[in-house]
Amino acid sequence: MCLASYSLKKIKRFGLKSVTFSCLLLTGGRIDVIYTDLEKAFDKIPHRRLISKLYSYGLNENIILWIEAFLADRKQRVIINGVTSHWSDVLSGVPQGSILGPILFIIYINDLVDFCGDDAYLFLFADDAKIFQHFVITVDVSILQNKIERFTEWTDKWLVKLKGGLASKISSAQNKRHSMERK
Repeated sequence: MCLASYSLKKIKRFGLKSVTFSCLLLTGGRIDVIYTDLEKAFDKIPHRRLISKLYSYGLNENIILWIEAFLADRKQRVIINGVTSHWSDVLSGVPQGSILGPILFIIYINDLVDFCGDDAYLFLFADDAKIFQHFVITVDVSILQNKIERFTEWTDKWLVKLKGGLASKISSAQNKRHSMERK
């Protein structure tokens, strides 16, 4: 049976929505964009937490057990200058180079957008995230701050680290004044 026929309809599409920066800027104000990068995201997805999310989406239990078997009993070791380490269990991460790995990663981060709130402009592509806010009135500053706090709360809860914190902020305004700040 096709995997897509299950409750994966809840999975969001990540990428650009129909709202564009230029359309928002035509209404005035400015737009701030916060760029983030999830640190070694594909390597650090905890298997147990991923499996719990699969159950929460209502995926068929046989498929979940198959995915669990796909992730279980993986081992790794390193060789440096001809010296080989002992084998160790792999308890996190999705297999890169497989078709299923990126799908499992998307499922794992799927609830991030909802967690950040209905008014969140959050675009995800692989392990990068952009949070943006259109500023028209002063209260919009606190809305962006709330989105950032919700975003970091989610990363803490689901054990996903931000590479270097919130990486950079770009501000754009219709009056062609552009500024870029790097942290």
